[in-house]
Amino acid sequence: MGHFNKIYAMMWAATGHKLVSAAQDGKLIVWSALFNHKLYVVNLNSTWVMTCGFNPDGNSVCSGGLDNNCSIYHLGDLKTKQVCQLRGHEGYISSCRFFDKNSTLGPYKLQLYSHGSEFILHDMMHPDIRPLQFHGHKSDVTAIAVDNQSKNTFVSGSGDQRAKLWDTRQANHVMTFHDYKADLNSMDFLQGGFSELKTDTVACTICVHTRKLQSRENKMH
Repeated sequence: MGHFNKIYAMMWAATGHKLVSAAQDGKLIVWSALFNHKLYVVNLNSTWVMTCGFNPDGNSVCSGGLDNNCSIYHLGDLKTKQVCQLRGHEGYISSCRFFDKNSTLGPYKLQLYSHGSEFILHDMMHPDIRPLQFHGHKSDVTAIAVDNQSKNTFVSGSGDQRAKLWDTRQANHVMTFHDYKADLNSMDFLQGGFSELKTDTVACTICVHTRKLQSRENKMH
């Protein structure tokens, strides 16, 4: 048996051997993809979960939702432990992603966004330190993807029908993709071996349209 209510989010671990799912039964479940059984069951503080994620090492998971908080759990020997809870967001947490441990930001950086046009970059090891904030979209952010190949870039999609490429070493976005006809609700990177800021991206809109974005062919903004 698995979840007992609607599954809202899932994510594969970097190894491809495990995945985590979040549902409105108030649970995170870490699964073995090889043997089709549960490895961990995490009871969440709120049933209104909307997102989940693995850290690059696969030994921690995070979740967030309508309680406006992001919780991080360590996966130990047959049990889980809540490491910290990131509070203070003005809206719900619609996505949370970890940066690779080899990023120039250092290990354990958690990047997430709330309802609205704001991105927040937290230091998981020092949750009391003021997080970095990024602004640029004119409407709610609806999708995000971290490029773990370049280590420092991520792409965002929004209800303003724009996709933006960001570099965590700069305060503003470095590139904007135009010509969408609807909100962007899903994005990801295709690891094609390009150099930094030249990785191709796939973006999807609510009108069931998928585009492959090539940053080399778009203007810098």
